[in-house]
Amino acid sequence: MSIVPKELNHQDESRFWAHPTGTGPFRIVQWTEDRLELAAHTDYYLGRAHLDRVVIATMPEDTADASETAKWQHLITDHNQMGNKPAKDWKTIEQLYKGCTMLTWNLGKDGPQHSEKFRCAVNLLIHRKAMIRQLGEDRAYAARGFRPTEQTPFLNDGYDPDEALTLLKEGEYDGTPLTLGTCVNFITDAEWIKQRCAHFGIAVDIVRVDLCNAFQAPDVLKSVDCILYSVIFTEDEVCEIENYHQQGNYLRECLHPEMLQWAEQQINLALAAERPDERRQLLNAIEKRLYDEGHVLFLLHKKINTYIHPNVKGVGLNSLGWMDFKDIWLEARVPGT
Repeated sequence: MSIVPKELNHQDESRFWAHPTGTGPFRIVQWTEDRLELAAHTDYYLGRAHLDRVVIATMPEDTADASETAKWQHLITDHNQMGNKPAKDWKTIEQLYKGCTMLTWNLGKDGPQHSEKFRCAVNLLIHRKAMIRQLGEDRAYAARGFRPTEQTPFLNDGYDPDEALTLLKEGEYDGTPLTLGTCVNFITDAEWIKQRCAHFGIAVDIVRVDLCNAFQAPDVLKSVDCILYSVIFTEDEVCEIENYHQQGNYLRECLHPEMLQWAEQQINLALAAERPDERRQLLNAIEKRLYDEGHVLFLLHKKINTYIHPNVKGVGLNSLGWMDFKDIWLEARVPGT
């Protein structure tokens, strides 16, 4: 969510986003196809940034092939290069995203997902630890809820193929194929789930959808039985509550009306709670019911690795995995020392 000028509603938005204004620690000086240049905002309310200037370069796709000496993996974010490591003297920061990847069942559309036994069966047949071993990269732990906890590394992933087969039989699954919608970032995970489901006689068709535009949610939900995506939360509970209150949020839009009504009642109680522990207890109760009844299949917690040159100081990652440029500074080293 961005703070924007009030007059923007009456202007051509494209002009504004070509050279936006905001309230952050940097101002945009230049924005072209190949670079974004930022300068320190001296009147920033949290204090002037340590860096005078930040230049973000947009590199051509063939940049890495054009140079034999530059270690472009240090500069380019690419899921296919997750295994590349920098020089030994570079510092590594590793942390878990405060969120998870998950599969949400679309109960606004007809299909086998309306059977609780079917939903729970799919949950039990997904071997999350095997998924982590086989796909690797930034996949770290099996998820049992939205956020990782201290117990996350030690929890069982819930895999139980015998019980899954029993539930499929009891739920009288008739072999109807599922349509799984996801974006390009999760195609690999979707393909793995498709193969796993096929092993149990469940056919899955994967379709690519745009999950970034909340206004397109109604159109997306007309054609898919389930959605594979991720949620990432900040330190507080606002993002979690938005899952149930925000129009266009895929969790909210996919829930059965009765379940959504109950969840909203619990949210209202949580917002009225006098103590944080009461609020947390109510939110945990919603999460538990989502898990127990298979409305959501919590899949994986992912990690983020950041490699930092020894001359770069003040680098930290917030709960969203972002670096705050205003806190970064560069240590100048005298040659020969």
